[in-house]
Amino acid sequence: MNERVRYCVAKSAGERLLKAAELAYPGYNMGMVHQRFAPIVKRRDDLTQEEREEIEKGKRQWWPRIFRSKMDSPAVDMASPGKAALLSALWGAAVGGGTGAVLSQPMKPHAGVRDLIGNADAKATMLGALLGAGVLGTIGYYGRKAKNRDIEESMRRIPANGTRRDIESDPVYQEERTRAINARAYQNAYQPIWLQRHQD
Repeated sequence: MNERVRYCVAKSAGERLLKAAELAYPGYNMGMVHQRFAPIVKRRDDLTQEEREEIEKGKRQWWPRIFRSKMDSPAVDMASPGKAALLSALWGAAVGGGTGAVLSQPMKPHAGVRDLIGNADAKATMLGALLGAGVLGTIGYYGRKAKNRDIEESMRRIPANGTRRDIESDPVYQEERTRAINARAYQNAYQPIWLQRHQD
């Protein structure tokens, strides 16, 4: 009986050592994480063919998929940086042009929108549109490019051909989500107090 027990203990210890050699992170020990943000799986250097196809498809979209589920690939949240820059530039041109038109003329009491448009300076309007398009277009391009890289990096830290649900199991994603929720709750809680103090 003792020999049987020793054999079972040795076998269990050997299996634990083999499993420990395949762990995602040295701090991850049989389901117990001893280090914060320890990954669930090892980072994959190579993506599967299906994942690469999904990434290429996602980078051609005008904007991230609107109706998506947790069963979808994380790549559905990607979009084309160039198209994002174009959309942002159009919005920036509209806002910048309108701002330039308003600031190019003296403010008159009871002036309507038609008066502002009719008396707007063309050069100031054009300059505002160009500045707005340039600034927001640049922000849109690099912002979307960085977002795509974040999604691709997250895909390397989940099982092969993983889903958007798998990303939610990542501890770094959970911490970022918690911080965003706490920041929003803090803002909602203290913004009315700040406004009330300044109104008084």
